[in-house]
Amino acid sequence: MHKKYSYAFGAGIALFFFTIVLINITQGSFLKTLDQSIDTRLLSIQDPLLVSYAVWIGYATNMQHIYLAAVCLIGFLIYRNKRRTALLSGFFLLINTLSFSFLKAQTAIPRPAEILTSETTFAFPSGHTATAFFFFGLVWYVFYTHLKHPLKRILLLCSALIPFIVGAARMYSHSHWFSDVLSGSLHSLFWLCSLLFLVSLTKKG
Repeated sequence: MHKKYSYAFGAGIALFFFTIVLINITQGSFLKTLDQSIDTRLLSIQDPLLVSYAVWIGYATNMQHIYLAAVCLIGFLIYRNKRRTALLSGFFLLINTLSFSFLKAQTAIPRPAEILTSETTFAFPSGHTATAFFFFGLVWYVFYTHLKHPLKRILLLCSALIPFIVGAARMYSHSHWFSDVLSGSLHSLFWLCSLLFLVSLTKKG
């Protein structure tokens, strides 16, 4: 399958499952029950050191820090004469942020009662997770297509693992339910695949 069709298929799959999660969390009960079960289990295995790590990960990957890193990534793309990719990346990162912020306001789902971080917004979907999956997914793509370095494989592995670590940390600090993290990842994968589909339509940056 051609890459552009793979990206389009990926976007469709992500949107399909995100819609299922959204419908279930707003109209059903299965995910809410699962959320409570997972949150209770995490509470029972809570460790002060791990909690401090989870809180720090949340701070390190907040929106301000990710956007600062994104500026650097976009600058790298411009330096590599990939101006179209750079412009689209910045645009889709903004769309990703605006859309999950809109969903938070519309669903108005509260965070877990045991939350250990200072948050002022609603829970669904997880903004940290959505931003991490989009940004580090884009980093993985840029490393894979443009980087020639002995440590390339290690960098690819790290950029692939970080979003999952962020999602786990958000649940461990009780900042989010499991469904928030799941929906955040699906939400951003839809926008990321849509971005890569548009990038793949032309061979030049």
